[in-house]
Amino acid sequence: METQKKQYLFYKGQKDQANYSDRFQENKLHYVYFDSFSTELGFDIHNFRIAYRVFGTPNEKRDNIILVFHALTGDCNCSGYTDADGYKPGWWEPLFSPGKIFDLTKYCIICPNHPGGCYGSIGPTDQLVGTSSPIGPSFPLLTVRDIASAHQQLLQKLNISQLHCVIGGSFGGM
Repeated sequence: METQKKQYLFYKGQKDQANYSDRFQENKLHYVYFDSFSTELGFDIHNFRIAYRVFGTPNEKRDNIILVFHALTGDCNCSGYTDADGYKPGWWEPLFSPGKIFDLTKYCIICPNHPGGCYGSIGPTDQLVGTSSPIGPSFPLLTVRDIASAHQQLLQKLNISQLHCVIGGSFGGM
């Protein structure tokens, strides 16, 4: 007997950036959606969303892109950025600044938020279609393999086929 997968249909809040070049704009929280994402434990999550920030600019060859993963309870603000409230320093800013080891005049940093968290990627603060409150602790369980798969799909959506390097701290280093 085949087990039917549990389906989750979430509201699609932010619009996916259709213009490819806009996906690398700095000082902006970007969102990429997948129509459906199947988890290792058998959940199908519809309108699956990954949020990410970009620091620096991809070069013409696109061989200067560094993927950075945050710790379990962190966010995608690994370097400093400016928003309506002014400048915000990043949690790894000493590494990602002009003249530092990952010089933003040479490298393009992409730092996604992990799915299942609460900093822009899909997670327990999202609502299922037809409900009026966040899903909370009923959010589908995600494995480390699911999170890695989601990040791999993000790179595919961004049309990135090679990376200069990948780094992360704590959970992000797994």
